[in-house]
Amino acid sequence: MLGAFAQLPGEVVPKLCTTLALLHQTDLARAEPLYRDALQTKRAMLGNRHQDTLAAANNLACLLYAKGNLLAAERLYTSVLRISAETLGDEHQHCLILRFNYAMLVHAKGEDSAEARRLGRETVSGARHALGAGHPTTRALVRHSPWMLAQEPTGDHQDGCSGRTQRSIRQRESQQPTVETKESDPSVDEL
Repeated sequence: MLGAFAQLPGEVVPKLCTTLALLHQTDLARAEPLYRDALQTKRAMLGNRHQDTLAAANNLACLLYAKGNLLAAERLYTSVLRISAETLGDEHQHCLILRFNYAMLVHAKGEDSAEARRLGRETVSGARHALGAGHPTTRALVRHSPWMLAQEPTGDHQDGCSGRTQRSIRQRESQQPTVETKESDPSVDEL
């Protein structure tokens, strides 16, 4: 179950578990240095292109997104997506999850909802093709992306969605993080 974690020094595994627990509890400020440390440890032990390192980078990008640091999250996502596509292939499960997370970020930034929808649709289509419609990852992507899969706006229903979905979209959009801009982020620049 621990996979590559079994190769890590004994003190690292509890730290990684603590990191996940802090994120789950939404203590983002305390979780961030632990996520960065986990990423640096995986880079040192496994290299930049290892699947577990890429997953740790995705986790850090998710954390940055959750904290509202969209610029740093975007830079990390684009870097990790490029490396994942080169290393694992575009239709690898981890690459699909990364692309989905990036689509969510593009949507949250509010700059190009058509691009976010395109990315989301391509990701779900890729998951259906590569993993199958019944695969848990494919089903999760579909479940978490009604706004991505909806048709362009028509008539009475925004995005062709049901009223309940529209309310869900409006609620999510009203809770979107603001964009923080930081000049550089060392963890981003290293990938």
